Amino acid sequence: MKIFILRHGDAEPITAEHTDKHRCLSSKGFEQLHLVSNWMKQHQYHPELILSSPYKRCRQTAETIQQDLSKQQSEEVLIPIEFEDCLIYGSDPLQTLARVMALEVESLLLCSHMPLVSELAHMFAPGAMIMGFRTAELVKIRYDKASQHGVVVANVASNEF
Repeated sequence: MKIFILRHGDAEPITAEHTDKHRCLSSKGFEQLHLVSNWMKQHQYHPELILSSPYKRCRQTAETIQQDLSKQQSEEVLIPIEFEDCLIYGSDPLQTLARVMALEVESLLLCSHMPLVSELAHMFAPGAMIMGFRTAELVKIRYDKASQHGVVVANVASNEF
């Protein structure tokens, strides 16, 4: 199984009108995600399913990746997105593991927040040297469900392009 873990793009600051849950991506965040999705297209990384935190900046992250990756397809087939509470900031990574283990897909993109994205990377690929994710950072893990062990095969952030 291929598991892609993506931290949401740069977001607007918390304000009286926008609590953490309702924060939108900034224009920089959208630019970051277009770079990441272009990199994914160049490497033919196309997840079958996107699981995302329901928080607005993650929703926008998942939808931007979905739209960008569908533009490459000749038939514009949209990758399905499911919004999951197990990917909310501060969630237990074991809940996410249980959700992933129940899926019947070969490739999956998880969109979430720090520190959960880092915890997930360590859980799916023990020993991975990913201490923290920058905004719009993507990790690809080749994961064996039977042994519940994975290996990081790619790690890229938008500021590396």
